[in-house]
Amino acid sequence: MSKDKKYKKIVILPILIGIFGLAPYLLFTVNNFLVFYSFNYLLNLVLIYSTLILSFMGAIYWGIGLNRLQNNVSAKSKENRIMFIISLIPFFFGLAFFVVEHKIGILLLIIGFIFCQTIDEYIYYKIVIMKWYLNLRRILSMIVVSNLIYCYIKIL
Repeated sequence: MSKDKKYKKIVILPILIGIFGLAPYLLFTVNNFLVFYSFNYLLNLVLIYSTLILSFMGAIYWGIGLNRLQNNVSAKSKENRIMFIISLIPFFFGLAFFVVEHKIGILLLIIGFIFCQTIDEYIYYKIVIMKWYLNLRRILSMIVVSNLIYCYIKIL
């Protein structure tokens, strides 16, 4: 098997997982037209799920920092220290959702996802991540942020 075909097969799995990860958001959107569940039930599901996803996104930055350490990039390098510090920020955006009023919490979730997308762009241009990953993150972030904006508007 050629190297390109093998690489494409490896890339398909994270893309599929990312797309399937949109299921709660898509269910929430569809439920507004075909009512399967109560609005509040799915709203809470989407908001709690969003906090979990933000934590996972922080873990990606932690993993990039660890990978750089494994590849003998100096632990004292500025980018490495930044990666470990940045990895905690999405978690705190998600945690803040549970501490503040829902309206403000949703805004913090939106800011958290935009923050993560900004960091992904920075990593792509400064530290280098795969182009397919950046494209996937752009699409997923756009859908998630749009859905959260819709949630915010619906609870006003």
